[in-house]
Amino acid sequence: MEIFLILNFYFIISLIFCDILKKKYLLFKSYSILDIYLYLVLYTVVLLTIFSAFNFINEFHATLIILILIFFCFNLKKLKKINFEFFFKSLLILNFILIICIDKEFIWWDEFSSWGLRTKEILIHNSIFYDNVVTNLKKPSGSSLLHYIFLKYIGFNESIIIFSQFTVTILLLNSILDDFKIKKYPLINIIIFFLLIHFISFTFNYGLFSIYTGVITSILFLKIISILFIKDNNDLKKKAF
Repeated sequence: MEIFLILNFYFIISLIFCDILKKKYLLFKSYSILDIYLYLVLYTVVLLTIFSAFNFINEFHATLIILILIFFCFNLKKLKKINFEFFFKSLLILNFILIICIDKEFIWWDEFSSWGLRTKEILIHNSIFYDNVVTNLKKPSGSSLLHYIFLKYIGFNESIIIFSQFTVTILLLNSILDDFKIKKYPLINIIIFFLLIHFISFTFNYGLFSIYTGVITSILFLKIISILFIKDNNDLKKKAF
């Protein structure tokens, strides 16, 4: 129950923030709240990477919460105009994904010996710089920092690590699907979505509930290709976003 409360606090604050961005800035108008939430998570990882480079990872969450609260104070009128229908739909979707992942555990060797262990080391030391490193430092820490965002106030938890990557994967797939959307045939959209999941899952032999970075990296690359060359969007600002 504590895990659900902490993560729903994250969800609520994030979704309110996303809703305000959507209403306030023209750049975000064409995006759904979940799309903005996806980009918020990805750019938060980038920001945390910068903090970690200066060994300020332990101060990251407090700094981010203060900045968001300041943003809310300057947008009190927008807080009263939140689209509750889309807000609760998005909240339910995130909780549904959380419920799917809540009983998942690591099953692959590298999850125990590398990717998951690296997350545990960072969580224990609140830093990417520490002595007696067990994991391979040649592997990037990006996915571990993504896990750290959700684990800071929960502690090491395999289910939440899987949830953090699975959520990004699903939201990226949904965003890519939207780029190829055939509006007259919603059933085809659903079929394409699940075919994408099936293809990616079995091509990499890990499954979508694995924390191997091959799947999520490939989907990110596909999304970049989609934005740059497929999506009908001539706005360079949106492409950069």
